[in-house]
Amino acid sequence: MLSETKILRLAVLDRRYMVCDGDCLYIEVLPSGKKTWIFRQRKKDASIKKTLGHYPAMSLREARAARDALREERRGRKSEMTFRMLAELRMTKKVYGILSERHSQKLKTRYEQYIFPFIGDIPVSDLTAAEVLQLVQRTEEVSPNLAHCLLGMIGQALRFGVSMDVVASDVTRDLRNALKVAVTRHRASTTDPAQISRLMRAIKQLPDGVVKYALLLQAYTFVRPGELQRAEWKEFDLAGSLWRIPAEKMKKRRPHIVPLSRQSVDILKKMQALRRESNYVFVLRGETHISDVTLLNALRRLGFDKNEMSLHGFRSMASTTLNEHGWSSDLIELQLSHVEGNNVRAAYNFAEHLDRRRDMMQWYSNYLDTLPQSEEVFSLLMT
Repeated sequence: MLSETKILRLAVLDRRYMVCDGDCLYIEVLPSGKKTWIFRQRKKDASIKKTLGHYPAMSLREARAARDALREERRGRKSEMTFRMLAELRMTKKVYGILSERHSQKLKTRYEQYIFPFIGDIPVSDLTAAEVLQLVQRTEEVSPNLAHCLLGMIGQALRFGVSMDVVASDVTRDLRNALKVAVTRHRASTTDPAQISRLMRAIKQLPDGVVKYALLLQAYTFVRPGELQRAEWKEFDLAGSLWRIPAEKMKKRRPHIVPLSRQSVDILKKMQALRRESNYVFVLRGETHISDVTLLNALRRLGFDKNEMSLHGFRSMASTTLNEHGWSSDLIELQLSHVEGNNVRAAYNFAEHLDRRRDMMQWYSNYLDTLPQSEEVFSLLMT
């Protein structure tokens, strides 16, 4: 504990230092001799520091009173903040403008549809594990995977609240074993060469137009469906055979380069001839840009049901094929825009190894076009 006498005797050093009075109150002494009252509270995930005033203008007694008032104010904020307010604050600071617009909207919709109606108005300081469990178990009967997702979203918000010192703990931490095991569902994909051949023949038999060209470019480039559907003309350099997808459209919020094969460039030139008054490449009447529903319906009409092929299936189709034919897994993962924790793969910058990626993308387009002929031509695809 400090006293007025002890404060007066504090030495002035050539560096700043702090002396604790207790209960998060410190006095900081600067090399200039200036003394400042500091409120500092350390927690596991965050540190709170606030200047209260300067000594001697603010006495020891006044500093202690200011500290107590601040602690009371913070307790008041904790009791007033509802789960909805906390989750929306986290979305603003950690999601919007950081994750992709599509993913941000998905999280927002799930909060509004499945979480806020049940616990949104409960003060976070009063929220219990039993209330969270009741919410996710209601969803678990329909979809165990969604229940796990909602539990994770609630936990993320609460852990953010812990770091902001508005909630004492994350009440979801002991609930994961209370749910049924989530089942990993892989999106339907065609990887057998005979079925890939059937798929490509069916797409090419569609009438020339937006749907046919969108499905072909999806196959040749194997980007995420949303990246293709929201592709804009300004992203393409047809002379350089490159597609530069900006970070804000990417799942991991980092820019991505897609080398374009001759087939892809040809598709885009055909789309230029069909160009509407829109910044988007693939546009149908009445749409801002082509939708996944439109493309999925086209696949279904071609005879590929939901268990055979999906739009994301073009990505696993390419990954499986390229791996089976000996292409570098690092190049494949890079082209799939997978951000790995592995140090070796992390070293593959998005713009690096472009020549090798061009070769791989051209080989793959040739493979898809040559499949209806014979397996014997695979060795000649690079020529």
